[in-house]
Amino acid sequence: MKHIGMISGPGYHNNRGGLSRMRRFLAGIPELRHEEVATPVDVARALSKFREANVRLVVVNGGDGTLSMVVTEVMLRRAVGDAAPLLAVLEGGRTNMSAGDFGCRGRPTRALRRILRWAERPGGDGDIVERAVIRLTTSPESPSRYGFFVGGGIIYHGSKGCWTFRETSVLPASETGLGTALGVAAILGKLLVGKTPYPPVTVGVTADGVDLGARPWVALFVTTLERMALGIRPFWGEGDGPLRITGVPDPPRGVFLSAPWSLRGKPCRWTSPERGYTSLRARTAVLTHIDGVTLDGELIQPEDGQPMSLDATESLRFVRT
Repeated sequence: MKHIGMISGPGYHNNRGGLSRMRRFLAGIPELRHEEVATPVDVARALSKFREANVRLVVVNGGDGTLSMVVTEVMLRRAVGDAAPLLAVLEGGRTNMSAGDFGCRGRPTRALRRILRWAERPGGDGDIVERAVIRLTTSPESPSRYGFFVGGGIIYHGSKGCWTFRETSVLPASETGLGTALGVAAILGKLLVGKTPYPPVTVGVTADGVDLGARPWVALFVTTLERMALGIRPFWGEGDGPLRITGVPDPPRGVFLSAPWSLRGKPCRWTSPERGYTSLRARTAVLTHIDGVTLDGELIQPEDGQPMSLDATESLRFVRT
């Protein structure tokens, strides 16, 4: 227990009373080190304390954004020689997409109990999985950010729209997950009747040094997750790199007809290259002329029109119980 630390961030579940429940639960485990964070500076401070205390397992209690902050700091420290700790991820956020792939499912306090039992008997009820980490670089002068999902086009603009809707809507509970659901429903409704909810973005894509050309995309995403929210796997392309890249063209013809196949990672005639769709795997990617992306929910814009570079040459280990 003395080698375990936990970082809690401002995830949706935590903000809705989950953090208070976690504090009460931890009151009975005083030897477990717990740090609450809100910014990257807080995360850096927490990991420094854990390093001094020889913490070997860091539990992340928060959403995808909190996990991205922790992973970014871990990877930046690894670059200067620090060893990366073993990680475990709880579902303390709104979508918990990364936790759904390699984390510990269920209510955070219950998941933490399973982690603690596993720590007492490593190799028992649980396993260790490894995931490649995406490094996103916006310019040579700026520090890299790290995460597991990068989305552009409708994903980027839809995220901005959902945030705006939750902040400005007068509907009850619109600032909660209901607001996200209503925003996504509006986007899907427009797609269903053949309309593009947001103007397409013309983005150039280079994968492993091969120029795939620039074209208008409704959606473009890159991930190292094996499955995304709701268990979908919308990547069916070939290759052996950890980056899974999928692009939906403008206009998005056949997007709903293809869903029974494409969402399960199966190719079909509706998502063929001849129809403008792209799905492949690679080790590196460069995105040019893109107006912005989301990295695990964080909105990121290019710097002075410079391309965004992605790679996934390093990985981290996670306890999954």
